Amino acid sequence: MIVNIPIRVLMKYREFDRIKKPAPNLGFLHSNTVYEVKEWLEKGNECSPIELSINYNTALLTDGNHRIAAQNLLHGLNYLIDVEIKNVSGKINEIFYDHTIKRFKKINNKLSKYIKRELV
Repeated sequence: MIVNIPIRVLMKYREFDRIKKPAPNLGFLHSNTVYEVKEWLEKGNECSPIELSINYNTALLTDGNHRIAAQNLLHGLNYLIDVEIKNVSGKINEIFYDHTIKRFKKINNKLSKYIKRELV
């Protein structure tokens, strides 16, 4: 399910702040910087939805840290961003490493109102 959620609501659930902590430069894999993504968006290109994984009463942005940072630079915290909600409850250990699972954060009331149907 894809919903529109303001960036300000999602910031707490980022796995990484890609402006403060850029992705590592791996020789075999090119990862665009936040500023490259911003430049690409400024040319009129659109982003695919970012991914918010839900595990019972916790959540984590598991894909899209660069895109949310770039959209924030372009449009600000009130900008609505497309978010694909993935309910991973009951199978989280099959999908994520332990260090990623530890990054999930408790869902607050602000986020809850946008994802209410997915929490049932």
